[in-house]
Amino acid sequence: MSNTIIRPVEILSAGVKADSAKQNVSSAKNSVREVVNRLEVQIKGRNNIAGRLDSLLASLVNIETQITRIKSSVDSCATNYQKTDARVETRSRDFLTAAK
Repeated sequence: MSNTIIRPVEILSAGVKADSAKQNVSSAKNSVREVVNRLEVQIKGRNNIAGRLDSLLASLVNIETQITRIKSSVDSCATNYQKTDARVETRSRDFLTAAK
C-alpha cells in the first residue's frame, strides 16, 4: 500500500498561480476589446470579424470564470482536508493517551 502525501499549505499557496493565470486572461480580454474598439465598422463586417471577436471575448470571460471557480473549489477542499487532518491527529493522540 502506498502513501499519498497531501500538503494543504502548498495547495492553498497555488492560488497565486491561479490569480496570475486569471490576470493573463483578463489582459488578453482587454487587448481584444481595444482591437474591437479600434476597428472600423466596414472591417468588422468583413468575414464576420465582429462576430468572431465577440465569440473570442465570450470565451475569455468563460475562462476567467472557470479559473475563479476552480481556485475556490481547490481552496475549499484543501481547507477542509487540513481541518479533518487536524481532527484525526487530535483524536489519535487522545486515543493513544487513553490507551496508556
